[in-house]
Amino acid sequence: TDTDITIDASAKQEIKNGQVIVYDSEGLKMVHRVVDIKNVNGELRYYTKGDANEKMDVGYITKEKIIGATKARIIWIGYPTIWFRDLFS
Repeated sequence: TDTDITIDASAKQEIKNGQVIVYDSEGLKMVHRVVDIKNVNGELRYYTKGDANEKMDVGYITKEKIIGATKARIIWIGYPTIWFRDLFS
């Protein structure tokens, strides 16, 4: 997996399917990829999934919860986390 680390916190940024976003989840900052976007009665709903997760996240994210979206990536930076998890599990 790779990890996106540079975020754009601009409220004007359009979020696209496949983009990684940072959002607030009950006081925690989550970094997950948008896998689907639905317009329900004029409200955009973003459905997400962590790259290391097998299943989509439960529920959806609204624009108000989004802190920012990624602008840059560092390839392979996420692998040490996976290696350590596998080593100690």
